[in-house]
Amino acid sequence: MIIDPSPDAKILARFAQAPWNEHTALWRQLNEQLPHDHLARQIREAMVHLDLPPLYQTYSGRGKAPHRPDLMLAIVLFELLRGQRHRSQWYRDTHESYPLWWLGFGIRPSRSCWYEFRDRAGAYVDTLQRSASASGR
Repeated sequence: MIIDPSPDAKILARFAQAPWNEHTALWRQLNEQLPHDHLARQIREAMVHLDLPPLYQTYSGRGKAPHRPDLMLAIVLFELLRGQRHRSQWYRDTHESYPLWWLGFGIRPSRSCWYEFRDRAGAYVDTLQRSASASGR
């Protein structure tokens, strides 16, 4: 089952379009290869339950269109759950890991984008981690 936790079109218009979507041939090929119980799928399914508007509101809508924060968040959650806390590792992994390509619809943010995202979304991510710890996940 494919679950697309994307925000509505009005919100998406403020961000750069991801290279892939659920209809892109390469994404579909990765989707077939990814085990059904893989962590990336679990994160994708959990994303529909997150309150993302506070994260979107951290973006002003000025300047160059940034990567979608929901996709970046999904990747960060994957990395954190696998023990990867360093933004430089997130950068490398988005260039080498097909589950992250699948999860992020092919986005491969620069190293500086990862640093900016963590600075921007740090409090939001920390809150999610505390909630997950409190619920025993």
